[in-house]
Amino acid sequence: MKENLTNEMASAHIKQLRAKTGLTQEEFCETFALNLNTYRHWERGDRKPTGSSLVLLKLIEESFHEVLSIMNKIKGDGPIMSDGKTLILRSLEQERFLTFDRFVKESSFVSNDAICALIKANGFPFVSFLNDKEKVVFSAGYETEDMKNVFWFNNNDNMYGGSLKSVIEKTYSAIYAIEVDLQDAVYWTPEMRNTRIVDIIDKTGIDGDFFNNIVRNW
Repeated sequence: MKENLTNEMASAHIKQLRAKTGLTQEEFCETFALNLNTYRHWERGDRKPTGSSLVLLKLIEESFHEVLSIMNKIKGDGPIMSDGKTLILRSLEQERFLTFDRFVKESSFVSNDAICALIKANGFPFVSFLNDKEKVVFSAGYETEDMKNVFWFNNNDNMYGGSLKSVIEKTYSAIYAIEVDLQDAVYWTPEMRNTRIVDIIDKTGIDGDFFNNIVRNW
């Protein structure tokens, strides 16, 4: 067994691990026989997993294929481990937070991968993140050698900022419109669809070119 199985696991790390499975807190605990109330303390950070619980979380993280096999048998269908876009889609389907602020502070699906997906939706081909103590710093660029820090997220209090803060907030609003407000648009006439899009753009304050760019890259 690897040495790092005995290390501590921070609350943000635990939350990200669960988010990548695409499971809610209840589903995660039911799947792996964890106490739900205790687990919620772990994600809040006022308690830390120890002993066999810590070993189990580390094994879930490291034994990727074995965990997939277990979870697929229980869940029944579809891939379980989710990329950032899938996590956002599941949040919109199940939670429907209207704003990015509520999503990042309240969603059970928020993760570094989800934030990367929002940044990529603006057309950046290269996006990465780095854990810097209690803060996660996200970088983006059109070339790997020209990437710049564009966003940060504080794991302790869920505060966030950076040069793309307002862009990411608007990106989330645009994606909400695409996936929720326009989910039946395929059945509408072109005139109905265009009218609805114009109405959404007016209400949200999103520029039409910005909205179209998100549609292309999302």
